[in-house]
Amino acid sequence: MKTDPKLFRTDTGSLPILEKHNVKQVSTHHHAGKKNHKDWVEIPPKESYKFPKIQGPGVINCIWFTISPYKNWFVWNIYKFLKYSQMDSLRRVLIRIYYDDEEEPSVEVPLGDFFGVGFGRYVHYHSKYLGMTSGGFFSYIPMPFRESCQVEIVNTHRKRAIQSFYGAITYEKLESFPDNFGYFQTQYREEIPCKKGVPYTILEKDGKGHFMGTTLSMHGYSKGIIRGMLFGMFYLEGNLKIFKDDDPNDTPSYECTGTEDYFLSGWYFNKNKFYAPLHGITVRTTRWDALFGRSRTSCYRFHEPPISFDEKIKVLIHHGEFDQVKADYYSVAYYYIER
Repeated sequence: MKTDPKLFRTDTGSLPILEKHNVKQVSTHHHAGKKNHKDWVEIPPKESYKFPKIQGPGVINCIWFTISPYKNWFVWNIYKFLKYSQMDSLRRVLIRIYYDDEEEPSVEVPLGDFFGVGFGRYVHYHSKYLGMTSGGFFSYIPMPFRESCQVEIVNTHRKRAIQSFYGAITYEKLESFPDNFGYFQTQYREEIPCKKGVPYTILEKDGKGHFMGTTLSMHGYSKGIIRGMLFGMFYLEGNLKIFKDDDPNDTPSYECTGTEDYFLSGWYFNKNKFYAPLHGITVRTTRWDALFGRSRTSCYRFHEPPISFDEKIKVLIHHGEFDQVKADYYSVAYYYIER
């Protein structure tokens, strides 16, 4: 069976066509006694919440979450809720996704990074696939599975609880699993700091699949000197390279002329933050508003069409022209793989 293109049609011209879509949802809503219910769950320290297991074949079409800051004394909780911008929970809480009762998750990423923004920041933005909108988090990345799928939210903090976590996962039941469907997976990586003289690896994977895109967050060490001058962002001089299958070591299939160039921008993102359907920069701080004068940059890029590979793929990015610039890098690679 091949993929039915109508499964993912989003053009408005298809809306009047009366087709059957077996759409269902699992969520954090649960009954608490005979007459009461709760829409949220609390996640204690070092514990997790598992959504009800979804039986396949099926495909997740939408994930929506919202999450409170870590539980603290009352006045601080109110302040954090009202501010809702820098939240430790977005770095310390993980999303894990398991398919077909596998032991190791196919997705394991800090919550904020998974939804496209690094450094534990909440940024009001939206792209075609991921976003953070007015207190919520969403994903429209299709996630197909043959037998089952389970999503788990893990609180890694040793002392503090997540007071309120809300979530809903919308999926469609399929009659059968198409032969040419890949499984959605991620690779989360970080280097603090990056190794001198060695490029940073965003993705390295064997098998057949395609690379969908990445979220990349970079934290420089050098300080700017004069406002408006970007001495602290020289890590952006690094090129991104994609090697696949039988590419020679010195001849990648894909190479960009600089980091901001890969994110379809220029001149160290000199016009500041922006959000587009397939690329954007969600965080850009320089000397005057960055911690201890260190710049921070968080970007996303999706490829249409995705970059296919038959045997293997490796996505590298240089930190500086020759990997000489000291910086912390954090990344999420989004891809599909044959299983």
